[in-house]
Amino acid sequence: MGAALALLFGLVGGVAMAAGGPVGSEGEAIARLREAYAREVEPALAPEARRRWSTHLGEARLSAREGRCDQAARRVRDTLGPADPAPLHGSVARLAAGDRCWTVSAALGFTTLLGYVDAARGELLFLWSPPEG
Repeated sequence: MGAALALLFGLVGGVAMAAGGPVGSEGEAIARLREAYAREVEPALAPEARRRWSTHLGEARLSAREGRCDQAARRVRDTLGPADPAPLHGSVARLAAGDRCWTVSAALGFTTLLGYVDAARGELLFLWSPPEG
């Protein structure tokens, strides 16, 4: 499944995106999130979580907007409570240390997956599903 997702997620408009380097558009940010998910996140997930989040990313409507990483980290800190599930990837400290990042949103039903991609390096800094409500 991972190889198929990597192929699916590595294509934007029929063109393969190279990993790393600056991210200049919404499409590139979405492609980088998908590439990092297939390469770094998916292999580390338990089978049930892998099925859930891979299906979610495959079916969700994705969008991205550029902003400041410290503001994104503040929103995460203000939202996460001690009883909330751990993020799927990265740390708030790593997110906060970044300068500019793309917030990639994958919304499907009542569940949203948010990923933060470093605008200068194209790396996935943090991936989580904010609690509902």
